[in-house]
Amino acid sequence: MTKILNEIRERSILFSPGENREDTFSVTIPPGELFDSSRLTILSSRSQSKAKIISQPPPGQTGDAEIVIKWKSPPSSFIKYQIEAFSRPDKPLVDPQQSVTCQMTRFLPSENGFHFKNKFPAPTPTYINIFDKRIKAGDASKGLCGGMVFSALDYFNAGIPIPTIKNLPDDTKLHDYVFKRLLHSFDLPFGPWNYIELMHPKYPDGKRPRGRYGGIPESRAWRMIRVEWPKIKKNLDDGIPCPLGLVLIKSTDWKRLGENHQVLAYGYELIKDELTLYIYDPNRPRDDNITLRLNIGNPERATKVRYSRHENAYCFFMEHYAPSKPPRA
Repeated sequence: MTKILNEIRERSILFSPGENREDTFSVTIPPGELFDSSRLTILSSRSQSKAKIISQPPPGQTGDAEIVIKWKSPPSSFIKYQIEAFSRPDKPLVDPQQSVTCQMTRFLPSENGFHFKNKFPAPTPTYINIFDKRIKAGDASKGLCGGMVFSALDYFNAGIPIPTIKNLPDDTKLHDYVFKRLLHSFDLPFGPWNYIELMHPKYPDGKRPRGRYGGIPESRAWRMIRVEWPKIKKNLDDGIPCPLGLVLIKSTDWKRLGENHQVLAYGYELIKDELTLYIYDPNRPRDDNITLRLNIGNPERATKVRYSRHENAYCFFMEHYAPSKPPRA
């Protein structure tokens, strides 16, 4: 695969009626390669601002070509988008099931994830205070997913082979480290607010703006597609895996925060509007086939997140991560 186009454009309409406009991009397919595809990612926008590809070379074209983007922005609004285009060698793909646009980091769960499952006996519980409420955080019987995700990423970033033990005794340095990283993954004091807000039953799954001059619609779909996905994509494009918080329940009971989950995104594929995120799931050790799938075509409409080997997720967001040096085995 060769990325023959990668540009970011920001367009706005100020002090004038909203209108449709077009941007034209020139591409040159390298000798010995064929045009494969292009993709458009909206990085940020006001509600009702849109952009789409209206013209591109047919697959297999060679030489010089053009890609045309049509964008629309209401008055006093803006849209920022990224356009990418790809070519491929003029020969059959080694793996015809994998698109040339698949973007992966070097992390792989079967190689860089822990070999033990996210299931442990319950030690003496630890509590944390969130906005003056006392929440149980250290019941390992409910899992240490955030600690496992952060720790696995620590080993990966440090270039240290991950321990290959198949169980995690509670009297080891590694256990203490994973538990410490679990607490770090909470990003206290404000980190849990992401879960509290997004799991609230009254938080909308999708919502359209209330008027022509309405602000950004607040919904789970908008949060995932317009806020979180551009940040996740940038990390993965740069080869950086990123921890995600998964909202798996709807409830006003803060004591149920532990029923949500944490995973690690290490790659993605985007074909038209169908996004697949490849994830390391601590509940599925050494499994390279766990994914999150969703359609990102309409952020103002309720959007289902299909979580393989699990019930559907309601929402996801990128967690704040700072590297730490893990213990050697």
